[in-house]
Amino acid sequence: GVPTVQWTLDLLKIHGVKRVVFNLHHLASESRKFIEEHIDLEGVEVLWSDESQKLLGSAGGIRTAMKYLKGDRFFVVNGDVLNGTNLSHLERQHAMNHNERGAHFTWSIFDKAPGHGAYTEILLDSSNQQITGLGEKKIQGRFFSGTSIVEKEALMSFPENENLDFVQAVLKPAIEKQKAGAMLSQSFWADMGSPELWWRTHFDFSKWIQDPESNCVEQWKRRFESVSARKNPQWVGENWIYIDTASKNIGPGLVAYGPIKETTPHSNALIFEDLTWSKV
Repeated sequence: GVPTVQWTLDLLKIHGVKRVVFNLHHLASESRKFIEEHIDLEGVEVLWSDESQKLLGSAGGIRTAMKYLKGDRFFVVNGDVLNGTNLSHLERQHAMNHNERGAHFTWSIFDKAPGHGAYTEILLDSSNQQITGLGEKKIQGRFFSGTSIVEKEALMSFPENENLDFVQAVLKPAIEKQKAGAMLSQSFWADMGSPELWWRTHFDFSKWIQDPESNCVEQWKRRFESVSARKNPQWVGENWIYIDTASKNIGPGLVAYGPIKETTPHSNALIFEDLTWSKV
């Protein structure tokens, strides 16, 4: 399979990003080693911001990492979601928001949360270009995708290495000053912040990436095809397995559309509901 961070890094590179700062905390050294050894970093300069000794919060971590970034503005991309936001469109929308109303940042907002997940509703003005408030947690309401573009000036007044919450320290004051920008996005989005959500994403992403009407970027399609091969109606990869219906365990990194007969060989690039797998 392909680690989540690879999809994110591919998206950044597609849209011209040349310098990437990874924010590390839990298992920082192990995470860095994995990224350096297993992720395609070609074409970008990689730097590291380490919070393993002190967690800095959703704004404090960004503020501390800013010293590694050039220019006046930068993208922020959450690491536990798979998000296909068009970053070039986001950059252009933010430039307009910043020029017209001095927006400190622009959030990529999705119009409807997928599935049955409840997320804090983001309230927008009639132009859908400015955040006017935060609603309650809502199923299938407008929500923040986890991707944004931020002006350095929005955080420069805060000290480095201090724990800061983005909503309280940055978002709410910006809303009051009408400087919280927004852009409605239409692309693939999936929350992978839990094993169950991660597991579900394999189904949804595989279906979306094969849809000829999707706006999937070509690099993602090539990445998907590089680790999978089409065997109708499944995609299979290199490490073959057999299915055993007697167990309820589900192996990681698998996707399928079933029904699959017992002992049929498949790859660990597939998932099977209510089936288990074991390597041959």
